Amino acid sequence: MRQDWFIIDRWGRRSVNCRTDNYWSRFDYGAIDIDWPEFNQLVTTAPDEMIVKALRTFAGMLEINLTDVTAQPERWEGAILVARNGAAVVVGEPGVDVDERLLRPESADAICGLLAHDGAFFGYDPAAGTVHVTTYELGVPTLDWWDSVMPGPSYARSFIENGRARDEDPRPFALRALGLPETSPLLDRYAFIEHTLAPFGLESLEPQLESLRVVCALRLG
Repeated sequence: MRQDWFIIDRWGRRSVNCRTDNYWSRFDYGAIDIDWPEFNQLVTTAPDEMIVKALRTFAGMLEINLTDVTAQPERWEGAILVARNGAAVVVGEPGVDVDERLLRPESADAICGLLAHDGAFFGYDPAAGTVHVTTYELGVPTLDWWDSVMPGPSYARSFIENGRARDEDPRPFALRALGLPETSPLLDRYAFIEHTLAPFGLESLEPQLESLRVVCALRLG
């Protein structure tokens, strides 16, 4: 008996069943490994003060208080850090387990919606080798891209007019974006993330924000 499995998330309900003769079964295909720790990060071109206000507003909706500890670097561990990175501002929670973070896909949607600004939310889960990036224009999602090496979420969802969306395999989508043929044997997912984030003018991709200038630090509680 065939079992049909579905994912139900913020974008609705979709099948996760895979055909044995799908696109990737025709190729000996892989993805180049990424040497990143587990993390996620919000990137935006909005001003610092707008970002802090959006974070406080969203946290307030969850009845969470955010305490400003910017002047106390010894309390930054486990805090939400807002930092400058080239022409953009990035928000991250280095050292905090992803499952315990304020920043998640759903909260990124809400925060970018509050900002009504261009932005992106991206990250990496080494457990399944999952790389993801969601982009926003004026707070509205335009692309939701997830790719997993192990069983996990893998799709490229492009949002088009009238609230409609189009789903496809993530790797051919990424290869086209990089100007490569869809039959290429390997995908450099790091290069795809760099390409997707290029419009924001980041100086570098810093999962732990190590070398970036922190402009605000907020602790939960």
